[in-house]
Amino acid sequence: MSATSQNQSCTACAQSKRKCNKQRPSCRRCRDRDEDCVYRPRKKHCRQRRPLTNAFEAEQHIIGDDLIVTPPHDWPALSFPDPALDFTTAGWSIPPSPRADGGIVTQSLLPITAILPTIPPDQSLWFLQTDSWTLHQNDELASCQSTTDLEAVFDTVRSMLVRWIETGSNGFIHSKLYEYGMPTSLQDAFVIFASYTAATPAMRTTVLQIADERARRLIQERVSTADEGLGEVRAQLSRVHALFVLVFIRLFDGSVRFRASAEKQVHILRKWMNDSRMVATGHRGYHALAMELTGVDRRSATTSIWHSWLEIESVRRTLLIVQTIANVYHCMTVGHATCHGAVMITARKGMFEAQTSAKWLDICSSIEEPLLVPPLRPTAWMLEHSSADVDEFVLEYWRYIVEPDRLKCWVDRGRRDHTVDE
Repeated sequence: MSATSQNQSCTACAQSKRKCNKQRPSCRRCRDRDEDCVYRPRKKHCRQRRPLTNAFEAEQHIIGDDLIVTPPHDWPALSFPDPALDFTTAGWSIPPSPRADGGIVTQSLLPITAILPTIPPDQSLWFLQTDSWTLHQNDELASCQSTTDLEAVFDTVRSMLVRWIETGSNGFIHSKLYEYGMPTSLQDAFVIFASYTAATPAMRTTVLQIADERARRLIQERVSTADEGLGEVRAQLSRVHALFVLVFIRLFDGSVRFRASAEKQVHILRKWMNDSRMVATGHRGYHALAMELTGVDRRSATTSIWHSWLEIESVRRTLLIVQTIANVYHCMTVGHATCHGAVMITARKGMFEAQTSAKWLDICSSIEEPLLVPPLRPTAWMLEHSSADVDEFVLEYWRYIVEPDRLKCWVDRGRRDHTVDE
């Protein structure tokens, strides 16, 4: 196949004037829409350009087959083919955050139809809200000794990683996150962890040696989104997932040599995780999202929003796990650790487990709020919400930071209330 044809967009993307990632045999947009992806040979004769018909079209610039739009100052209002897409309500609000002067800041969560060019750039969907990225520390002191069963925390995270190997997903890695392309570094980590869990004592040292070498190689590599066919958020997050798996294996193994090597890489893991958080914080500015959603059908709009949320939520949950495991290790080795904090995560039951955009939209359409919660500050939040509405990942995590009797009473009360409602 010629280089010219490889750089050409597929027929569906070209006709819709949408950006095509040009993957073979099927581009991402066609896969998401369940459409046949066809690449036609480029005609060698020059086509005659039709005259531009309006001011908006006059500011469009075509470079190759990619359409880059420079919109006029008067943006058209977003219109959605189906009112069901407007699933958020003005009543959705982020939990209050303390101000420096002691006051309280509360932000309303905007409906999808509010993503218009007339609003300030910092207003968007609830999962893109600026305040939802604030780092919250534990209810206790930021630096303190822990009475948590640290071995149990390690076992829980290890079980999550085993679940990822067995089913392709867990509480912080969604099954759709790398469905169409797991980066090479993450493939290595996947295979190494699978080998580690099944290795005999005689083979474990060999697996640890491979993990150590792969971790060093990964740290030396540069981030590349083009080679992997991933967006910036997923490319950053995949490196975090890969390094986390490789560090996790060596930190809690009996080998002193490999544990020392992994310990030196914890600060790099934290830095990469913070970089992913910063990339996600500025993810898909409201202009880009508005351009993508304007004039598209219901299914395309829903899928686009769902994929954006899925990436963002994966970053939020991964941050929580990475910080927790790093702190657990420091507590086990020196007796205390500094709480670096975590951002809000979506706790609504069923949302992260949804396997299709349609299912996710159904859940969003039937609830009053998505339950964005500060995972390290659950006490006050638990007084106002039912455990029946919270997903298993959050409940599993709170078993280690909430007093056991209080958590049990809260969970039992939620079950009773859910039974009565039925």
